[in-house]
Amino acid sequence: MLRLTGRRREDVVGKGVFEVYPQNPGAPQVAGPESLRTSLQRAIDTREPDQMPLVRYDLPIGQGNFQVRYWQARNTPVLSPAGEVLFLLHSTADVTEAVLARQKVQESEERFGTLVAQAPVAIGLTRGPDQVFESINASMLPVIGKEHAGEVIGKPVVEVLPELRGQPVLDLIRRVYQTGEPFQGLEVPVTLRMHGQLRQGYFHADEPSCYPLVHFLNEKRFLSLDLTYGYPIRATVYEYLMENGMSRQEYHWFLQNQVKARCVMGNDYYMTNG
Repeated sequence: MLRLTGRRREDVVGKGVFEVYPQNPGAPQVAGPESLRTSLQRAIDTREPDQMPLVRYDLPIGQGNFQVRYWQARNTPVLSPAGEVLFLLHSTADVTEAVLARQKVQESEERFGTLVAQAPVAIGLTRGPDQVFESINASMLPVIGKEHAGEVIGKPVVEVLPELRGQPVLDLIRRVYQTGEPFQGLEVPVTLRMHGQLRQGYFHADEPSCYPLVHFLNEKRFLSLDLTYGYPIRATVYEYLMENGMSRQEYHWFLQNQVKARCVMGNDYYMTNG
């Protein structure tokens, strides 16, 4: 305990626990001290061990400063032969590193969700071996012939898009999940049902290994960007986009001024001139 909290024996013996480890005045909303007080009293009253929930309990580090720390603790009463509480045994584990890591993952996931929602390209996000839709943005809905996210979220890909059965793209998705190996596909043919009719398209598929949250959750996610705008996409064109991406406004300027180019494509993957 002394090592975990950075204290010496002479700093704590003979002093009250809440004197040595006071409430952080800069974070009065933190319930750690009050939670500990409640748990200690419960152990005394019940004469039974009391397991505390995960709590934030900041440590004083001198000059009025505190360090954010998270703990899991258990308070066990030690009884006399007569059943009276002699003292309490407080055992604790510092779980700060794990909690902060989870928080970073949650923040990353929230940022990623915002990115998906605001992306100018069509993105669908799935999870697990059954490829259940977890998120989808407004741009993707018309691509798969849907009007509302509620028609998609929580459902497997093959339930939402039964026409994908037997198509190569499903095997690619399963391979990514099973092997954990990143996959980038250019000109992946996909046939989707749009307004009651099957439509042939070409997609760029990507399972980006750069997202730490994928590995943290031990899940694989699959992104699908719509590239169905008239011509099958070429690898050289994709490389050009990555190196010399243009906005839609710049794209229209090229068309209006009849600038000759092998291909004109915007950052939103829109391409009609090749």
